[in-house]
Amino acid sequence: MKKIRIFALVLFVLFIVLAFAACSRFTKKPALSASPDGQYIWLGEYPQTIKSDDVTISETQDARGYWLGSDGAYYAKQTTFPDLPNERDHFFSTGAEMNAGTVYYFKVEPIKWRILSESEGVALILCETVIDQHCFDQRAYSIYSDHNYVESEIRAWLNDQFYNTAFSKSERRLILTTTVDNISTPWSEYPFSYANTEDKVFLLSDQEASNTVYGFSAYYAYDDAARMKTASDYVRAAGCFWGIDKDEDNYGNGAWWLRSGKIISRNGRLFGGETVMTGQGYVEAGIVPAMRIRIE
Repeated sequence: MKKIRIFALVLFVLFIVLAFAACSRFTKKPALSASPDGQYIWLGEYPQTIKSDDVTISETQDARGYWLGSDGAYYAKQTTFPDLPNERDHFFSTGAEMNAGTVYYFKVEPIKWRILSESEGVALILCETVIDQHCFDQRAYSIYSDHNYVESEIRAWLNDQFYNTAFSKSERRLILTTTVDNISTPWSEYPFSYANTEDKVFLLSDQEASNTVYGFSAYYAYDDAARMKTASDYVRAAGCFWGIDKDEDNYGNGAWWLRSGKIISRNGRLFGGETVMTGQGYVEAGIVPAMRIRIE
């Protein structure tokens, strides 16, 4: 009888150890890949670079809708606009020419983020490229629109489609909920005030995009390299407004939205979306998401 009790105790301890190991396996945080200087990290993945000519696409799709390539990587399918803007030659980052109304495939690759600030194991990070494009809100076309980021389509897209597509379940555990301030700057031409939101992913505000602590210029009208963002091949094909003139300093840079409804230009300047574009519904501005994540 004593041997039976000892054997049962051993089995019980073994069960506890195995259960703990299994629990640890499924709750373990993913390892973050960081640059040697600690300024950048890679988290999540998204379509970015045009497919190489030597890669063929199979009929196999994953749950995200991406196609399996012969190189073992996954690719997103994108058709370029029927009419490319500016009636100029357009090229991908590889030098391959982009043709209007043509289907291309783009490699799903790790997303690079710049660390804007870090404190007590929490980092504010900003995507290093214009990763996708989306209209601010189709309902707002007037220059007197109220810049309602709270109810905007772009905010809903960021916290649903982008959040659930770009990050795995384990990666999403690293992303913290941020209280987002949705009040306009005091000098805004069209002031607005909305309640704060609790978001996983968000766009920067005017103040954040001119915060010197984050490495940005304090002056909106100045060219700012820190605000310049390269447009990925994927977003170029989608029709994002980007610098196509190889002789210009802003070549390859994309324009991107702030949550105030304003836009950062290809030169890193801030403009009112209502003065540069044809309203907030204009789809050619890109997206540079921001998040807060736990890094410890």
